[in-house]
Amino acid sequence: MGLKDTAAKNFFGRPEVLACLLEYVLPKVVGNIQEDKLRLVSGEYYRILKNEDGQYITDNLFRDQLFEYDNGREIISIGLEYQSQHDKNMVLRIMGYDLRRYNDLQKEGRMHRIINIVLEFEQDGRTGPCELNQ
Repeated sequence: MGLKDTAAKNFFGRPEVLACLLEYVLPKVVGNIQEDKLRLVSGEYYRILKNEDGQYITDNLFRDQLFEYDNGREIISIGLEYQSQHDKNMVLRIMGYDLRRYNDLQKEGRMHRIINIVLEFEQDGRTGPCELNQ
């Protein structure tokens, strides 16, 4: 994880900041967020694996941050990804994260939707602010 990704994780992981972001990006879904109802479920960690050659490698298992929010009508999982560079395979990685999350939810006897937000911080020569697309 790059320095910008780590800074973003620390910044957006604060409930009051995350609540503002979600109210802006997902106003019809989350409405007026109550910060105390945002719960961090998991963050990024690495598993050490041994490949066929006997070399040790790491396997990134989870998205940068995963929160749950109970808006009174439903529980929503909110996955956040922070990227210093554009990753053309991000959608595939997120699909894998979602598959594991749905599998965990199913084992727990519950099911709800997952909303993913990817924040890119790449310096690509753009002038002006970046857009948040819903």
